[in-house]
Amino acid sequence: MEEIKLGIYAFGVGRMPDTASDGEKLRLQRLCLICGGEGTYVRTNEEKRFEADKIYLFPSGFNGRINSSGDNLVSAVYFDFFTVPPIVSKEPVVYSVREGSPLKILSYDIKSLVAEIGPERSGKVNETVKKCLFHLLSELSREGKVPYLKDEVINSAIDYIRSNYQNNLSVEKLAKKMNFERHYFIRRFRDAVNETPYAYIKSCRIMMAKEYLARGSSYDEAAEKVGYKNGKTLWNLMHKK
Repeated sequence: MEEIKLGIYAFGVGRMPDTASDGEKLRLQRLCLICGGEGTYVRTNEEKRFEADKIYLFPSGFNGRINSSGDNLVSAVYFDFFTVPPIVSKEPVVYSVREGSPLKILSYDIKSLVAEIGPERSGKVNETVKKCLFHLLSELSREGKVPYLKDEVINSAIDYIRSNYQNNLSVEKLAKKMNFERHYFIRRFRDAVNETPYAYIKSCRIMMAKEYLARGSSYDEAAEKVGYKNGKTLWNLMHKK
């Protein structure tokens, strides 16, 4: 598998977090190994059911619903994560987990590990889970191609955003660093990842702000850490319809 940078935002075993039903995009990539139960995902008004013993890889920017409801909730091992280069696809990528295959054995080991870890989020634990997810993505690459973005310029821009979102980062500065005219750069970025560089920068900042808030930071403290002037600005962005 090609070299990738990987970061995990959330993971677990059991019911996956649903996505919003109001058209909100999935801001992170999601990989889920379906263990059982009933759930669906909806894309362009077409509802599809999850199938047990299959892995579903949702790209960042997936504009649809992922839900589980009723008495028999879907059970899954799931990861919400990002990679550089990002995974790009118009539809979720589905992989079959065949009995006795290396993918099946690896999936079983990861399920046991994640269940044992539970909701803990220490740095050491995250590094262990990151290694597991990296091996899983490597195995999926052998089973069938994982659609990583091939545009090296946009990959470099995304890597730079991920490393510098807390600084005074603007689309103009980013385009200049990539040696492109602003409007061309915006169009090329949007064509590659299905959102503008401004939206991508904002998404990174808000996701990290949520992480800091969950750890006990105030809005003012979180705003300073992710590159916003004050807590009021951050609050307005996070709660804007």
